[in-house]
Amino acid sequence: MSADYPSMTTAEIRSKFLNFFEERGLKLYPSSSLVPDDPSLLLANAGMNQFKEYYQGKKTMKEIGAISCQKCVRTNDIDCIGEDGRHLSFFEMLGDFSFGGVSKQQACAWAFELITKEFKLPLDRLYFTVFTEDDETHDVWRSLGVAEDHISRLGEDDNFWAAGPTGPCGPCSEIYFDMGEEVGCGSPDCKPGCDCDRFLEFWNLVFTQYDRQEDGSMPELPHRNLDTGMGLERMAAIMQHKTANYDGDLMQHLIKLGEEISGKTYDADDYSGASRSLRIIADHSRAVDFMISDGILPGNEGREYVLRRLLRRAVFHGRLLGIEGAFLTKFIDEVNAQMGEAYPELLKNVALVKGIVASEEERFSTTLDNGRVYLDEALAALADGAVLPGDVAFKLHDTFGFPIDLTVEIAGTAGHDVDMDGFTACMEDQKARARANAKGDAWGSFNDVWVELSDKVAATEFDGYDNDVIEGAKVVAIVRNGESVESAAAGEDVEVVLDRTPFYAEMGGQQGDAGELSAEGVTLMVADTKNHNGLYAHVAHVAEGTLTVGATVTAALDAERRGFLRRNHTATHLLDAALKQVLGEHVSQAGSLVTPEHLRFDFTHFEALSSEQLKAVEDLVNQQIFASKPVVTRVMGIDEAKAAGAVALFGEKYGDVVRVV
Repeated sequence: MSADYPSMTTAEIRSKFLNFFEERGLKLYPSSSLVPDDPSLLLANAGMNQFKEYYQGKKTMKEIGAISCQKCVRTNDIDCIGEDGRHLSFFEMLGDFSFGGVSKQQACAWAFELITKEFKLPLDRLYFTVFTEDDETHDVWRSLGVAEDHISRLGEDDNFWAAGPTGPCGPCSEIYFDMGEEVGCGSPDCKPGCDCDRFLEFWNLVFTQYDRQEDGSMPELPHRNLDTGMGLERMAAIMQHKTANYDGDLMQHLIKLGEEISGKTYDADDYSGASRSLRIIADHSRAVDFMISDGILPGNEGREYVLRRLLRRAVFHGRLLGIEGAFLTKFIDEVNAQMGEAYPELLKNVALVKGIVASEEERFSTTLDNGRVYLDEALAALADGAVLPGDVAFKLHDTFGFPIDLTVEIAGTAGHDVDMDGFTACMEDQKARARANAKGDAWGSFNDVWVELSDKVAATEFDGYDNDVIEGAKVVAIVRNGESVESAAAGEDVEVVLDRTPFYAEMGGQQGDAGELSAEGVTLMVADTKNHNGLYAHVAHVAEGTLTVGATVTAALDAERRGFLRRNHTATHLLDAALKQVLGEHVSQAGSLVTPEHLRFDFTHFEALSSEQLKAVEDLVNQQIFASKPVVTRVMGIDEAKAAGAVALFGEKYGDVVRVV
């Protein structure tokens, strides 16, 4: 078996792959953000994510195809990371894609040329798999010089891709590298597809050429699509004559940093103890850096929770290595040094990323200290091999904020399992109590007068953007002390619903309009306006006369007060933009209060602002105020508004048509 082939750095592999296909007419696309446009995805996890609309025919590509090196995060196998040489949470996926512009013959020929002529991998160590019924791809590989005994046919589970039960689908062909008998299982039947480490799959070519129907038939698509993915870390291991992803140059820089900080020694053949922890920190630090650089902040749900879990898991394994102080920002610096040239976004907000990491690490260190004392005491009280009760694990989670996966990991290290059924039961009990409380609150509000009125009265028509006064507005409901009444006399406090109104109801933190409702012999002073599921309630005091349902009134808002509200509302937008400019694009609105006298703006950030930052934000806002630029409003479709860069406000729900300021 040939061993003579050149070595390449990860950067050289990345560059050679992209240049190879760019020279052949494919367009180079930068990696998309880890935050995908596709709402069905939590995080970008494949190179084809950003090309989905081309596959669906919604967009047409002028070039014959595309290439990219996509940053990806997958955590479905997070518990396996560090325990073998293959699993990673963050990885780079090289890929070439085409939507009718590149034939199967050409795609295979280019792949074969790249790996044998450019990477100079020995043909006797390359193996190819094809779908059982895909004679076409089999014959292409044979025509390129691949020996019959280096081609395997695998079934639908391994070598056939489908978007679902129906729709686009097609066969796959995978390319493997023989890592050597010494890392294999020793079976005479060992071949690509075996669970051992001998044959490493590094490139998958997917030929989406069929459109599966409900009856099982598969007519050809109007044009054949090509989607390939080459794992860069896997290719780096091959090109650097290593057997594991963690032994390539990029990961080794991070592992060596971990050795320096912890004083521990890494053993490439040891998948437990210190070597496992060093792998986990090296892997997780890359994911953390890239995720925060793409605007993700630690949180308790969705991708924010994925980030927090990765960050805290890295901190925990630092503690297992004996690292007591903060250390993760040193890994951020090393990731930037190794990958900043290929991914400039890492270098744009270094201070921000390190600030978030340091803040989260400090908070979690306190959690670890407090929770670890309780857990150690609980473990010490157990007999050898006894199971840690589920309610203890739940208390750690609920009271100390201690992640259950860390409880399992620490208990396992001490020789104990955790009663996960008991833990789950405690979690379900807590959720049930929360649902019961929420249900009580929900039914309390469900049975209120506004729900009853919403079945009887049409939603209020708002006409206050162009009018401060509306004459002939009809009173459709009056509410006093939570009950619907037919009339209200002088001296009473009520809520009045009109069929149409110029009064803007409280929404998005902005206080509702005030003003006056009047008719002959009747005057109501409106102090506020509320929105009850589309019914605009004018909160008013009857100053004179008696108002009855069915009467018509003149609705006149306090235009001067509205002007103050409008100015402060505009100021929240200026403040939002200034905060993003000074602190970073991660800043997002998390609430606001807009009154005629002042405003409050809540936003996401990892630490208190310095006096210098406050001054910078203030100066930016004042510059725009003093510029006295005209305020322009337009009505447009929601998609057009988003494309134009419109920023949605916290707590707002939007229809298909929106008003953009």
